Amino acid sequence: MLKDSDSYHIFNEIFSQRDRFIRFALCYVSNKEIAEDIVMDSFVYFWENRARVQTNENIGAYILLTVKHKCLDYLKQQKIQQEVQSKIYNDTLWNLNMSIATLEAFDPYKIFLSLIHISEPTRHWAI
Repeated sequence: MLKDSDSYHIFNEIFSQRDRFIRFALCYVSNKEIAEDIVMDSFVYFWENRARVQTNENIGAYILLTVKHKCLDYLKQQKIQQEVQSKIYNDTLWNLNMSIATLEAFDPYKIFLSLIHISEPTRHWAI
């Protein structure tokens, strides 16, 4: 378990190198702001859980592992979001194709003529 005085010193030292962690995250998430958020969240995670970290543990590796997991979570969430958007797109495309197909097959003259024949009363002439 890290002492608070050790925690502050180690945290400040590693935090000063945060650009390395951001570059690592940026390789995977391809968005600087998101990479920065992931790294900052990882530092916050370390700080909130520092009491559980062993004194002989490599803090930089601990934070990098956290960055890795947060990048994975982000990418998995993005994959799900893309799959949902793709499904919505495919459903919309299917609906459009069906509307086009039914309108192209629609023959108003047939409908009109069949309505005329149905509505004409049958005449019986008495002779």
